[in-house]
Amino acid sequence: MPDRFTVSPNYPNPFNPVTTFSYELPNRSDVNLKIYDLSGRLVADISKPEQSPGGHTIRWDASGHPSGVYVYQIRAGSESIRIKCVLLK
Repeated sequence: MPDRFTVSPNYPNPFNPVTTFSYELPNRSDVNLKIYDLSGRLVADISKPEQSPGGHTIRWDASGHPSGVYVYQIRAGSESIRIKCVLLK
């Protein structure tokens, strides 16, 4: 079991149009993934309630979004991590 909340860079990155976000939870937690464009506009909000400890993934299909740099934030409990990703069409 992981001893802390960790997030790996999305894969693939750059992507077109689907990418996968991977993370590990040390404790049971609600997880929320928010994806923002560079202007700060929220473009996706995905919630995963009551996830068990261990490794998990979330897939995002960005086919309805333009190419560009995005920032994703994964929050588990009170912890949060932000990382950039690139959508190339």
